[in-house]
Amino acid sequence: MRVAVVDDSAIFCRAIEASLSRYPEVALVGLAANADEGMYIIQHALPDVVLVDVRMPEVDGKEFTRILKEKYPGVEAVALTVSDDSEDLLEMLRCGAQGYVLKSSGSEEIVQAILAAARGESWLSPRMATRLIKEFTRLPTAQIRDGLRDGAHITPREQAVLRHLALGKTNLEIGEALGIAETTVKTHLKNVLQKLHVRNRLEAALLALQQGLGDDSAQGSEHHQGAG
Repeated sequence: MRVAVVDDSAIFCRAIEASLSRYPEVALVGLAANADEGMYIIQHALPDVVLVDVRMPEVDGKEFTRILKEKYPGVEAVALTVSDDSEDLLEMLRCGAQGYVLKSSGSEEIVQAILAAARGESWLSPRMATRLIKEFTRLPTAQIRDGLRDGAHITPREQAVLRHLALGKTNLEIGEALGIAETTVKTHLKNVLQKLHVRNRLEAALLALQQGLGDDSAQGSEHHQGAG
């Protein structure tokens, strides 16, 4: 897995270089101190995943991620930051980040986030995930759920997939729960992302929680709905 790091802290860059060197499945292909250096590395080294600091001078991590995803949509971005601010998290997701990891995390968690992003999956530091779940599950459910169904034209099968996604399940687990192939789950998720105008499955899961679709009490009858 080819990884680049964009962070204006030279001390942190040296620390992450030492940490990643212990994992043979990860190859560090470049360290950049700013957005210009980061884009140069991406253009010439073609990493699979870029670790991006959120708060950098001049071009910050949010704008860098937005530009990255426009120019290199196949390169995944993961925020690696000291900021535990929910707004920073949501803005990074809106800009296209596939994950959000706090710098206080252990190296194993950082590597897990990298590998998840490379698989097209999302990763949140547990502290951030807990905070967001508490925030979103306080919102009203039934009325907003109906609005999501009517406004976005989400089919019952797509809602079922979205509900399982909100519960943190992988594509394979969703397929097993609904009795459909993993490839079919991926197709449903692709359609859901387009309909909801979100960039990745993590944004879709957060939106599902916001809309009240994280309630697993109604899942009992989903498994036998058909292959969808």
